[in-house]
Amino acid sequence: RTNMSVARTSESLQALHLPLLPDDWIDNLWESDFTDVDSTWPDDFQTVLEHEGWLLGALSNAVDALIPWVTEKTEPVQQNFWLTLKDCEVTVRGLTALIYGLVANCDKKILCGPERESAVLAARLYVTVLRVPGSGAFKVFHPFVYQKCVELLRGWSTRNVSTGGKKRGHPFGQKGGKQRKQRRGECSSLRGNAISLDDNDDDQELPQSQSSASDSDEVHRLQTDLLRDVVLMLGDTSLRAYVQCIEQLIQIFSSLTRMEFDDKPISSISARDVATTQSPRQLAFIGLQALCQPLHGSTPHTLLVIFKCLTPNLLMLLPDGRLVPSSTTIPRRLVETKNITADFICHVIQSHADNKDVQTAVRTLVQQLCVRVADRAEYRVKVAQTVCHILNQLPVMVFSGLVSWIRTLAKTTQVCNRMMALEVLVCLAMTGQFGGKDGGCHASLPLAGNETFNVEHLICIMLARFSDRSPNVRSKALSCVAACATHKILKHKLKQLLYPQEEQMGENDALTAHRADVVLPLLVRRTTDEKSPVRRVALQVLESVLLLDLTSVTEEMLNTFYHRSMDPSLSVRKQALSSITNLLMALPHNTILHSLWLDAVLPVIVDQETSAQEKCLELLDTVILKNIVDAEKSSSVELELAWNLLDVLASKHGQQLRRHLQKVCLSWGRQKKLNNALVRSLISHAQDVDSHTDGAWLVLSCISPYCSIDAQFVLDNYRRVSSQQMSESDLECQILSIMGNMASQLTRESMETLESELNQRLMQTATDLELVSSIITCLTNFNDQLCNLSEDKHHRLLHWARPIFKSSAEYIRKAVMGEASSDADSSLVCHLFTAGELAQRCPDLLDDDLCGMVQSLIVGRPDHVSAEARVGMSVTARAHAFITLGKLCLQKKELAKESVGLLVQELEENDDPVVRNNVIVVMRDLCVRYTSMVDHYIPNIALCLQDRAPFVRRQTIILLTNLLQEDYIKWRGSLFFHFVMSLVDKDREIRQFAKFCLVHLLLIRHPEMFFQHFVECVFHFNGYEAHPVYNKFMQSEKEKTVFCLKGNEQRVNRMTIYRFLLENVTDEQRFQITARLSQDVLGGVVDDVIPLNGDSVHVIGDTLAVLCSPEIKLTQLRSRSGGDEGQEVMEDENPAEAALAKAKTKIVSQLVKKTVMETVVPIIIALKQMLERAHSPLLRELMTYLQELMKDYKDELHDIMAADRQLASEIEFDLRRFEAEKKEAARAAEQSARVLTPHAQMVSPMVSMQPLNSGLRTPLSKSAPKLREAAVQRSHFKRNQALIVSSGSPMLAPTQTSGSRLKSPAPGSAGKATEEQQMVSREAGGQENLKRITSSEMARCPVERKGKESKSPRPSTSHCRAISTPAREHPSISFRAPTRASVSLAMPPSPIQHETSVIFLDYPQDKTEKRVWNIVSPVSQPIPLTQCMVPFIYSLLFLVLQP
Repeated sequence: RTNMSVARTSESLQALHLPLLPDDWIDNLWESDFTDVDSTWPDDFQTVLEHEGWLLGALSNAVDALIPWVTEKTEPVQQNFWLTLKDCEVTVRGLTALIYGLVANCDKKILCGPERESAVLAARLYVTVLRVPGSGAFKVFHPFVYQKCVELLRGWSTRNVSTGGKKRGHPFGQKGGKQRKQRRGECSSLRGNAISLDDNDDDQELPQSQSSASDSDEVHRLQTDLLRDVVLMLGDTSLRAYVQCIEQLIQIFSSLTRMEFDDKPISSISARDVATTQSPRQLAFIGLQALCQPLHGSTPHTLLVIFKCLTPNLLMLLPDGRLVPSSTTIPRRLVETKNITADFICHVIQSHADNKDVQTAVRTLVQQLCVRVADRAEYRVKVAQTVCHILNQLPVMVFSGLVSWIRTLAKTTQVCNRMMALEVLVCLAMTGQFGGKDGGCHASLPLAGNETFNVEHLICIMLARFSDRSPNVRSKALSCVAACATHKILKHKLKQLLYPQEEQMGENDALTAHRADVVLPLLVRRTTDEKSPVRRVALQVLESVLLLDLTSVTEEMLNTFYHRSMDPSLSVRKQALSSITNLLMALPHNTILHSLWLDAVLPVIVDQETSAQEKCLELLDTVILKNIVDAEKSSSVELELAWNLLDVLASKHGQQLRRHLQKVCLSWGRQKKLNNALVRSLISHAQDVDSHTDGAWLVLSCISPYCSIDAQFVLDNYRRVSSQQMSESDLECQILSIMGNMASQLTRESMETLESELNQRLMQTATDLELVSSIITCLTNFNDQLCNLSEDKHHRLLHWARPIFKSSAEYIRKAVMGEASSDADSSLVCHLFTAGELAQRCPDLLDDDLCGMVQSLIVGRPDHVSAEARVGMSVTARAHAFITLGKLCLQKKELAKESVGLLVQELEENDDPVVRNNVIVVMRDLCVRYTSMVDHYIPNIALCLQDRAPFVRRQTIILLTNLLQEDYIKWRGSLFFHFVMSLVDKDREIRQFAKFCLVHLLLIRHPEMFFQHFVECVFHFNGYEAHPVYNKFMQSEKEKTVFCLKGNEQRVNRMTIYRFLLENVTDEQRFQITARLSQDVLGGVVDDVIPLNGDSVHVIGDTLAVLCSPEIKLTQLRSRSGGDEGQEVMEDENPAEAALAKAKTKIVSQLVKKTVMETVVPIIIALKQMLERAHSPLLRELMTYLQELMKDYKDELHDIMAADRQLASEIEFDLRRFEAEKKEAARAAEQSARVLTPHAQMVSPMVSMQPLNSGLRTPLSKSAPKLREAAVQRSHFKRNQALIVSSGSPMLAPTQTSGSRLKSPAPGSAGKATEEQQMVSREAGGQENLKRITSSEMARCPVERKGKESKSPRPSTSHCRAISTPAREHPSISFRAPTRASVSLAMPPSPIQHETSVIFLDYPQDKTEKRVWNIVSPVSQPIPLTQCMVPFIYSLLFLVLQP
């Protein structure tokens, strides 16, 4: 066998034509270490290569010949191989040079073809030679040649690779079968079938395409063999001394694991499968596993590199490192790759279970996964599952340390990290293996300081995030707890935590803060969160927590679900309906819940959203409709619950809900859910006196238009009920409704008999108005059924209605004349109602006598009637008279013209609230019918917004909202200002209802109404009428008195209205409001349009307070200054809309900055000087606004003030003194134990109107004209100056500044100041900031230095965090890298060993100190005259000669 191997080896090696390679060419390659050398083939050898097809056959035979030498491990065989090489005159140097030439000269862009196949075979030959025992002694291995050979695995043929969703079978995803084109200049026939990456080829034919496909398959097979040989070589050949080769192999293997090959899923990664597997991905994982052996060096170091390269697999990134587009789901292939990689890591952990360094590397990997996961929900969920899978393979101590780190991660400042920590924690809890590979769900983990950590503590972390400042974190925390509440094991843990037994009450103080009495009120607050996803999940959690212990259900909790059923968000409404239904099923005997459930569910049938209506029908079908069965079978709890609900609807409480039930039955009728079986079940209950009779008749009356009911059964029950002396009116009304709906089923004789009986009942004295309405409706239906033609219907209607109408009119006349009995008020009300109902159905019945009598009832009986008779009519009868008059006016326009003035008069003068309420209802109907007639009286109606009775004010809000929605009236005159005053109503429910109407009903209809009326609100609510433009509409003296918010005592209410309006406008509208307030109000004061006197002081004060308020700031500025994360994009929102809104906000922010610099700042400076001269108390509020500008636009103000240093010094000095006075006043207030009232705290900053201390006015104001004159002279020189402080030492850094400056605007010239400021901005806009001296100036100013030293050091933690978000930074982590997407091998201390170690991230928190203007008072530091010299000399003297 050995002789055959020698002969075959000799023959194959001689076919390589190694003697044709010149020795100098070989020596040149070796001497240069195969780097930076021209490896072009000699001409003779190039001819041989082209003639023999790139030595494909010879290389293949050589590889096959060398394989027996690899498998034999005996020493004689090893010596025979190397002797064979010597006998064949084949040197290792020559063979290596040949292999290197074939590999190096292969074009990387050529993916298949003879040249690529030759290069891969040469690489296989080199790897095979390296595998032959004894290759190390002959120094065959050269690292650069080896790297070149292995590099061929990077250019994997794409014939059998699916590339990101492109059409499989076309390597580069072309549609239409277009092939790749040969590069220009390549004429070799041997390269004719090669596939290039350069140009497209539209002329390739199908046979050539098939040839290219076959070549690609061949290259793929050869590359797989090369990969297998490399993996086998790693099993017995050490690369310990070649770190670069190891790292290159790791990178190549990792990239192969991410490629999408057309192979089956990997079942195992065992090294035994190397010889048989054909999967490149499986071979790559086996290769990575082989590199972890001690044979190749330090295992922990190698694992760090492997984990770094495999991190994109676990993060499910695309091959180019990008995320999957948010509009698509994560591809299944990426998920499979992630799972296989996780299995590989778990296999590595099990193989090195006792190696602490390996455990440290795994800890680092877990930390990196947690902080680098994509900020998207689907990514976090899957990566969290992977993290839990890895954690469960670790020992308990390592597991404990990582859980402790994740617990700390849940308190960091980054929102995405807190979200990921919650995801991992809930995944750990739900896996059922909490405590590593040796733990369980009941395990307690040891922590530092003899602490333990179990599942209850984990749930407490989630509960603590309920008050997170980020809405996304709040929503995620709530979702996690909701998942725990539905888990079969964690549900009991959560119950033990929230509702502990008496013996467990004092066991753990850390868990006491999360009892039900603390968590439930917090959940109720979360149901009113500003973000709808948070509200929705909070309802779900509240439901789950209440179901854990039904004894904790209170009326307050149930009212929470009821109120959320009217939430503006559709998802919240649907969740509230589901939650309250689940509670109803759990508490079927709770009578309070019965009423609340009906009040919450039934009105949703008229919801604007179709899905909400479907949800309502679904719940009603489940709870009520499906549980209506025969009386004999109604014994279960669910069936009894359905009838209890129907009984509530049939009672007085359900009177307002019955109209919704009728619409529900209409929808059920369309869906064919109302059948004869349902009717029979209802009849069985209606016949049973002891059963739920009222509920059965109610449902029968609602479904009668859509079902066939036994007529004889209905008639018998009607006669039985009507014959009773004390008949139930509700039951009789329902039977009459059924009779009217089933008129088509009755015979003519039956209808005529019933018609005669009903006429007689109407002629008699009836007291129940609903019964009268039901009788008239039933008679109308009989009339329509008995007559076919419309003329006959009208004639017959007059026939039976006229006697009844005349009877009612006669009774009304007697009541007016005082001839009726004194106890006949109920009869009068009944006759008034009957006359009104008949007049609506038959207007021909009206006559002037009846109209006059009804008017007389309103204004009072005639004078000839006795006084006793005049005072006999009750308020109830008079209130019904207004309703009847309204019905008559709707049918007669002339009567409406006569009566509208009377109605308005009663609206203003009547003392009875019931009468005023009815008049409002009548005025609403008249406005719809005769809009132009009533429009003139809208201000009179609006006066009722300040009515004494709360329900009248509420009725007025409903009336005006309805008319404004339907465009019957407009926002003209003072209507808007009167309406928004309901926001400060004394009644809390009216305030909430007014907010709901304004935001969710009217603002949708008129999106700009808040913006359009805002500036005028400032003038109107302060009663300022001297402005030539604003507050010029007509108002009566009564309106001015009733709607008055003037004075300091009403400032709290004014600020409440301002804040509400600003909270509900867009950023663009906030920007325009800021500009208009600055120009029209503050600019008007500067230009003497608004005189500075006692009438205007409140207008100016409100304007400055509004400009200082956080509500007027843009979203970006608000979140930046306050640390508010409430403006972040919620995960449930549309990503495209969120991106558009973000871009829009950015543009508006830039526009606002420009406007503030060019328009607002000049006006503020001019107004400041004006107020200083007038010693105005408004100066305090102006300085407060200037402080806010410094916070929001600090850099921009530095730039703009650089043109006038004296003006900047003056402003700086004033601000410093102002801040000092504020602190001094605060200390004095604290010492005197004076506490502000809650109302005073609601007002915007600095609401006090007291004058400022005289020390606030800087002495610089006296010398300002001279300084500005000097500045004008200096402006003619070009200055190059910038003073930079570095490590406490000032040094010069020249920077160009413009000669132009910001001139101090003269009083009364706001427009001129604005123009000058715009010119300065254009001249100095692109120049750098003018930096100032800090340490040197402080050293030269002992007073200022002393003040600064007296201040306490600034804490390192941020002051803009929420209470529930600790200021602690990240704990320990490694892989520190310059970018978030990359990983390094730096290993900081482990958190398991060092609890105080810190995390190293590539995006640290901004801890730079705020820039402070260190401007010193010009009194103690006069300006040197040398400032007028040459810029360079001026810069030196400014540092040297300045005292």
